[in-house]
Amino acid sequence: MKRLFLILCCALTAWQLHAQFAAIAAYAPKYSPGKVWFQDGHSEEFAAVETPNCMQKKLTVSHDEKRKEKKTINVADITAVTLWHKDHPDKTFTLVHILTQTSMVNMVPDQWGFPIAQSAWGMAVLCYPSYSFNKKSGELEGILLSQTSSNGMVNRQPILTFLSRPNMEKAVLLASDGSFMPKAKEYFSENQTIYAAFKARKLRIADLQYVLDEMAGGVPSPAEDPEASSPNEQPQAIEETVQNGTVGDDE
Repeated sequence: MKRLFLILCCALTAWQLHAQFAAIAAYAPKYSPGKVWFQDGHSEEFAAVETPNCMQKKLTVSHDEKRKEKKTINVADITAVTLWHKDHPDKTFTLVHILTQTSMVNMVPDQWGFPIAQSAWGMAVLCYPSYSFNKKSGELEGILLSQTSSNGMVNRQPILTFLSRPNMEKAVLLASDGSFMPKAKEYFSENQTIYAAFKARKLRIADLQYVLDEMAGGVPSPAEDPEASSPNEQPQAIEETVQNGTVGDDE
C-alpha cells in the first residue's frame, strides 16, 4: 500500500512538473526577423524581434541575428510588430498590441493579436496567448496551452476576440472561442440594424467585417499603413498539451 502511494505521489509530481515545463516552454523567448511599429508613428526593422506573448511588458530586439547587442522596448510604446521566419521572408505576419479590459478571470491586460476585420469605426483583433513560427512552413501559429486533469477534464486557454476603437482607451472582449459574449451587442447599440441582428443571434465572427463596415456608415476606410494593419496572413492554432507534451513543430 505504501509503495502504491509512493508511486502515485511520484506520478503526480512528475505530471505537475511537466505542466510547469510546458507552460514555461509556451512563453519562452522566441526570435525572428521583424519590424516594430511604434506609438509615435515611426517603425524600425531588426534582425531579431522577440515574438510577443500576453505575459510580456517588454520586447527584446537586436540588429544582430545572434543578439550580441540587444535592447528592450516597453510594449506600451508599440502599436504592432510585423514578423517573418528567416527561411520564409515572403510570408509576413502582423500582430497588433492592444490594452484590454480584464473582464475574464486570469485575463491579462496586454494582448497581441491578428486584425481579422476593420473599418474607420473600429478593429476586431483575434488573440492567442502566445505565438511561434513553424520552421517548415514559415507559418505563424497561435499557441494554446491545455491541461488534462486526473479525471479526464480538459481545460484550455480560449482564443479571444477583442474590439478596439480609436476613441476607446482599452479594447473590449467581443468573443471567446468564436462565440460572442453576452455584452457584445451593447458595443454596437448606436446602429439599430446591427444591434437587432446581435440580439437575434444572426451574426457570427465571420460577419465582423460587414458589422464594422456598417458601423462606419457602410464604407470601410483604407488602412493608414497596409503592412501594419491589414489582415495579411492569419496565424494557425496549435495546441500544447500538458498531459502528453505534444507540441507543434515550432522554432
